Amino acid sequence: MKRFFLRGVGLGLLAVLSACSGAVSGPSASGGSVAILGWPAASGTLRFQSGTTVLTQSPVDSGGQLQYQLPTPDPALLTQQNLVPDTWRTKGNGCIVKTSYQYSPSTIKHLRVDLLPLDGSGKSLGSVILANQQPVLEPGQKYAYLDYFDQDTTMKGTIDCPSTFLGFWQDVTLNLDLEAKQGWNYVLAEYRVVKDKWIVNISSSTTLPEGIRWRLQQP
Repeated sequence: MKRFFLRGVGLGLLAVLSACSGAVSGPSASGGSVAILGWPAASGTLRFQSGTTVLTQSPVDSGGQLQYQLPTPDPALLTQQNLVPDTWRTKGNGCIVKTSYQYSPSTIKHLRVDLLPLDGSGKSLGSVILANQQPVLEPGQKYAYLDYFDQDTTMKGTIDCPSTFLGFWQDVTLNLDLEAKQGWNYVLAEYRVVKDKWIVNISSSTTLPEGIRWRLQQP
């Protein structure tokens, strides 16, 4: 079950989530000042990495504070994704559109970053996740991911889709309400259970959604 909710939900359906409304509680997705909860009492570094490519890195002080600024990624790093449901079905993903599904455009290019913390000697400290609490697979759990979109992107509707570019969902219904802007966005996944069925609400925001914190997750 771990891959179901930890790995940014994978790079499947592009972590679709609705532009969050309400109070702004955090920095812009493209950069700002943040604090990492659970950071050990020593300075280190946080790498923003896609695959084996380091996009940027920022020093972290002993209190877990850092400032970061994400660059525009090299186009060669972006992965092309087709938003048309029939394309997912032809890949054997078994997607079923349960309500009217709106998407724009038909094809995008997309990238997600991993957050890799290092101590002062360059040794891995595990990973950094963006969540409302420590990882526990339970209703109410929320995760956010830093995703780059090459253009404004909309995905709205309800889909049963075990595998998409947003991730591997394992018998989960996705409620998509994504309106991502060109550039860096937070993609938010909120987990619920209805009649023993897992439901994931997916949305997006250019600022850190309320209640989400940067957290150190040790290996």
